[in-house]
Amino acid sequence: MLGKAALTFVLLAAQSLAKDGSSGGGNKDTANSYTLLLNGKSYNGDFDLKNLACTGTVNVRGLNNGFDIDCATMSVYNYTLTGRADPNTQRMVTSPTRIFASRELSLTAAQLGKPSVSRLRIKNGDLVMEFGVAAGKVKFQAKDKPAGGIMQTETEIGVANVTHTIKLAPGIFYFLDPNLGNAVRLGNGLPADSTHKVLVAKDSPQGANRIYQDGSVSQYNVWSGGRMGAVFGEDALEQAPGAGSCTSSCQAQNQIKGSLPVTELPDTVVPIGAGGDD
Repeated sequence: MLGKAALTFVLLAAQSLAKDGSSGGGNKDTANSYTLLLNGKSYNGDFDLKNLACTGTVNVRGLNNGFDIDCATMSVYNYTLTGRADPNTQRMVTSPTRIFASRELSLTAAQLGKPSVSRLRIKNGDLVMEFGVAAGKVKFQAKDKPAGGIMQTETEIGVANVTHTIKLAPGIFYFLDPNLGNAVRLGNGLPADSTHKVLVAKDSPQGANRIYQDGSVSQYNVWSGGRMGAVFGEDALEQAPGAGSCTSSCQAQNQIKGSLPVTELPDTVVPIGAGGDD
């Protein structure tokens, strides 16, 4: 049974919105595009806005994925793949499926202050949303792609490290992939068929070190300027090197862009801690 958050995906993504980004019947191509509900106002299409207040929850809804940002804590909730049919069958699920129940930050009230949106940009289905907080900034980036794309959070809080805690939704679990040297990946354990590809993703840290891992939770200590991301689909099966120590402009200089060999998942995977991890 789908919760209220999942049911709002179709409603928000289907809205017809004005060319300037506000609601009102525009003609923008929304083949891969987010709709945002911020302070009771809808935004869609390609736009670049600055200095916006932020209260309550930001609802980010794409045709292929979506999530919520809590303005008060800078944490992400209900990251969901919609399962929308696509011509090339790149989707990994066939109905709305929550992947991350939460992606929480350990920011204190003093570090947060009263967060506001310093920049909000959408271009060609790519979202960049940067918040100013009392001690620095928090930036979110996401792509609205059938195969999941990328979702990441960058924290720059003076010289302070920030703990990012990732909790998976029910039915999704972390597992060890023996074809990648027992690297940690996440999915639902279901094989691909003619309607969808296999659901697989991985945590993608930069300027961070993992401090906890089990079958449903991972936790990272992220240095100021580092980031914690999630990578989906074939990119999660590449034989990529481990996380680097970059804490500045990491998103561009560390992209592999499909240049590494892609492995296959084993026929059976089980949650970490459920047996068969050795």
